[in-house]
Amino acid sequence: FKCKNRKMDMQRGIVCGLTNEKPDFDDSCPNIIEDIANKTSDANTTTVEYEFGGWLKFMFLMIFVGIAMTVFNTFKEIGELQGDTFTTIFCILHCLSFLILGGYALYMFLTRKSNAVFWGYTYLVTCLISNIVSVVGNLDDSNIIILGIRAVVTCIAWFAFLYYSENVKDIYPPEKRKTTKKDWTLAILGVSLPYAYLL
Repeated sequence: FKCKNRKMDMQRGIVCGLTNEKPDFDDSCPNIIEDIANKTSDANTTTVEYEFGGWLKFMFLMIFVGIAMTVFNTFKEIGELQGDTFTTIFCILHCLSFLILGGYALYMFLTRKSNAVFWGYTYLVTCLISNIVSVVGNLDDSNIIILGIRAVVTCIAWFAFLYYSENVKDIYPPEKRKTTKKDWTLAILGVSLPYAYLL
């Protein structure tokens, strides 16, 4: 069952409300008070269900917004291309890459899958490559360069968050994360598909 003394720390995840520290007991805590509202069917088991912290929720929102903006910008660009079939196909593939990888990453995170963090990294790699390519392809446009650099820095910051966040480690313990060959294959295909078309 869950303890009424638990509380959420935005940086570290679930902590004890009495000590303000992470749970460190082996089998049971002498100060545990059953939270009747969240009582489980097994009265002999003490479980800690870690909640999504503020920054992790914000990352989920950023992934969703990133997908939505990519779809919107893709339709806008296609409308301005006026019959440029080659570039239109690239834009569609690029949009599909973001849509599939971002949507899949969100699904993995929200369902607490063991490979969720891997797919979070994969989505960030997609964003990183996309913005670097955008900057390199528009070196004569200072506005795009500035926006691209900001986006790259943001991606790196989210990489660091996924790697160091205690809340992420609580919900997706490093020792329980599993990444299969199928994950790697799908990730590589998803990230490289738009750029393979350009070759």
